Amino acid sequence: MLPPDSDLRWHIRRREPLLERAIFTVYAHHCVDSQGVEAQFSVLDSSSWVHTIAPCLDNHGQECLVMVRQHRHGSESIILEFPGGVVADNEEPQPAGARELLEESGYGAERYSIIGVTNPNPAMMTNKLYTLLAHNVTLRGQPAPDANERLAIELVPCQDIFNLRRQDFCEHALMLSSLLWYKRYLATQG
Repeated sequence: MLPPDSDLRWHIRRREPLLERAIFTVYAHHCVDSQGVEAQFSVLDSSSWVHTIAPCLDNHGQECLVMVRQHRHGSESIILEFPGGVVADNEEPQPAGARELLEESGYGAERYSIIGVTNPNPAMMTNKLYTLLAHNVTLRGQPAPDANERLAIELVPCQDIFNLRRQDFCEHALMLSSLLWYKRYLATQG
């Protein structure tokens, strides 16, 4: 027999900020469980994120996804990603996804729908990752990335992503999560 959820839950007695940065705060959560055991856990409190999956046709009529390549400091490598970024305070995911797609790639869409929501790492992070689908994607202008973003825009054939042919994409677990939401979405449309 499985224990009830109340036996599994830790209750926060006190939150202590340890490190504050522009995009996150690290807290120590001083907790107690249902048996009275006390422990401390590190929690990263961050704004939510958004990935925008933007399907379009390339100049040869091939189905592609608008993607960006950029340097990631954690892995010290160039990673292929869906355009995305931080959902600003008091911003909804769809406008955030539209803004990030346009800023990073110059592409835009008629509308955006949420096709999945996950927690990037529930063991220690408070935020959510929203996966959006852009509908009727077209090139709208030149990219306007943030000052510290160095991006290369790439139209990647859908099959290269669906079949995991790009190692520079497969290295990023959150990209695989968003891809799973997209595949699930496509399966429900057929």
